[in-house]
Amino acid sequence: MEATYRQLSSGEAVELPLKTSSFKRWAEELSEYAQSSKLEQELDYWISSDWANAKRLPADYPANMRENTVESAQTISVALNAADTQSLLQEVPKAYHTEINDVL
Repeated sequence: MEATYRQLSSGEAVELPLKTSSFKRWAEELSEYAQSSKLEQELDYWISSDWANAKRLPADYPANMRENTVESAQTISVALNAADTQSLLQEVPKAYHTEINDVL
């Protein structure tokens, strides 16, 4: 919208970028990937992981306690120790071939 406005304001012809993938196509690709042999190769890892020792994320209130409204909003603070912070900043991005912004 901003590019179109800028082009019109300066008397230029409007040139829009090429269309990107539709949500429908993205959903189809995601569904295909979910059923792929590549993803199936990870099944043993996810099944064998020790989920009993995984830390749960804090919740601001139990799900059945009250409505999720602005009035009921609270602040929860969580801190990571140095080792967890280093892992999050350096090891996780390497493992998933991503950048820290994606991880966060």
